[in-house]
Amino acid sequence: MENLRHVSLLFAVIILNILLRVDSQVCYTSMPNYSTRSEVLYRQVYQPQYDSYSCGFLGWSRCRRSYLSSRRQSYTGYYTIVSYTRVPQCCTGYNGAYPDCQAHCDGGCQNGGICSSPGVCTCAAGWTGVNCEQDINECSGDHECDHTCTNVIGSYVCSCDDGYELQSDRRTCEDVDECQSDNGGCGQICSNTGGSYECSCLDGYELANDTHNCTDIGECLIGTHNCSQICVEVAGGYNCSCSSGYELQDDGITCEDIDECVQGSDGCSHNCNNTIGSFACSCYEGYQIHHEDTNDCVDIDECIESNGGCLHICQNSNGSYECMCHPGHRLDADDHTCEDIDECMESNGGCQHSCMNTMASYYCLCDIGYTLDTDDHNCSDTNECSNSNGGCEHNCTNTIGSYQCSCASGYSRSEDGHICSSIKNPVVDASNQVSAHNYTYVAS
Repeated sequence: MENLRHVSLLFAVIILNILLRVDSQVCYTSMPNYSTRSEVLYRQVYQPQYDSYSCGFLGWSRCRRSYLSSRRQSYTGYYTIVSYTRVPQCCTGYNGAYPDCQAHCDGGCQNGGICSSPGVCTCAAGWTGVNCEQDINECSGDHECDHTCTNVIGSYVCSCDDGYELQSDRRTCEDVDECQSDNGGCGQICSNTGGSYECSCLDGYELANDTHNCTDIGECLIGTHNCSQICVEVAGGYNCSCSSGYELQDDGITCEDIDECVQGSDGCSHNCNNTIGSFACSCYEGYQIHHEDTNDCVDIDECIESNGGCLHICQNSNGSYECMCHPGHRLDADDHTCEDIDECMESNGGCQHSCMNTMASYYCLCDIGYTLDTDDHNCSDTNECSNSNGGCEHNCTNTIGSYQCSCASGYSRSEDGHICSSIKNPVVDASNQVSAHNYTYVAS
């Protein structure tokens, strides 16, 4: 019992010493001093006691019960008193001599770590391990970086995504408004977005391949316009216009034909014919469009080509022409061909005797025994007897339009009516005249 008290007291002192010297480099060694003392002590002594009592049905049975009785008993006790004297020294796990005690860690503490207590290294930030030999990858777990965490030896570095800027706390990222600096390099519109920005263009422009500058869409070139005829490029858009002969309507898109003939703006000297988008001048019959001025009309000289179709003479006139014939001809019903005039059909051509028609003319003829006068129309009797006696052997007698041959008495004419032959047996009539000598020949 006495030894138990001694051990308990020693344990209490050790515990108290530990509690008072936690993490202390200095320990105290207690040197015990022993002394023995006696003392009258008292203790309770317990003895069992028994008694009986009625129990059961109507108390007819007897039961026994037990209980403890106690009494106070004195005795003399002896115990040892231990007193301790404290001697300071370096605690176990510390090197050196009091008062210069240094904690000892096997292997030492690396990378700036401190041996804070025996066998325990307190590592610098970014390191772990028994001897602070292992780098902590702060990025593998929770870290304070808003965006990107990059592990480095013994630490980590925060960085930001493109379009963000690292703040002074080296952890937080805030959006950079690129549009605030030189409009973000955008040619027209700069719109800031989270971590970036976008360039866009005004109506009529499109973003170039560099995604910053704007180029005219060129609606006319790519065919995205609504013009019904002509598309004219302008900066940032387009305008519609119309071809010659059309005018732009109020909608600015549609073109409608101008009727120049109604407006009187045609300038045609004769006729105006409206066409879609234009007009054409035409000329009266016998006229043609001037080769230099399509509004003017000039006379067509029909006689130049194929003599106007005239058989003989073509006479040009303004807007027309006329066919005429040579003398002795007259214009046929087709007004182009000429036919011979039969002058003999009218008053015998003026001939006294006979009229002989020829192509484009005529001539007069006289009956036998007549000669055409110098007027080429009248006839005069021919005195055949004046020329070789008319061919008569004996006598020639001229007659109107003829002549007669006769023979002397005692002669008779031969069958040719010109030669005279002697009569051998003349017939003598009652008057004693030869009857055959008066035979005559009349020229026929």
